[in-house]
This record gives sequence, structure tokens and C-alpha cells, in this order.
Amino acid sequence: MSDIDARVEQILARARQFADGDLDGIEEAAKELAEMAGGDVAVVARARQGAARAVADDPGRHSKQVLSLIRRAIEVGQWDWDAYEAEPGGTGVSPEISG
Repeated sequence: MSDIDARVEQILARARQFADGDLDGIEEAAKELAEMAGGDVAVVARARQGAARAVADDPGRHSKQVLSLIRRAIEVGQWDWDAYEAEPGGTGVSPEISG
């Protein structure tokens, strides 16, 4: 398993834990998930894909909450999408975060 895959799994596991709870602190949860990605676009993009696949496989409330958390993490995080899309195999790590 690659480092990216391991980090994606950690983020998805944490998102599932949040979804199991009452989600009173959705902003804090989303920020934590964004921080877990470390500014790496590849990680957050794969986490979103994994969460979307889970919704397709099981469109229940829990899967949808996990996807919503990942989407919110994308909104609150700092990502360099242009670098990710411009560089084949690039990391897309935001310079502000990787600093």
C-alpha cells in the first residue's frame, strides 16, 4: 500500500467515525480531515473518490455523511489544484501547507 493510499484510508476511517457520531462539530471535523491530508490534493481527491464509490455501493445515510464530510474538508482546506492538474504525477501540495 502506498503512502497516499494509507493516508486516504486514515481519512476515510476518521470520516466514518465522525459520521457515526452526532456531527455537532462538522466544521471542526472537516478541518481535521483537511489537515490529515496535509495539503496533498492527490490524497483528498482519492478520499473523495472513495467516499463517492461508497455512496454508489450503499446510498444510505452513513455513506452520504462521509462524502459530505470529505466535500466540506475540500472546501475548508488549502489545495493547489492548478499544480495538481498541471503536473503529471505532481503532488499538488500547497506551498503554504508544505512550507
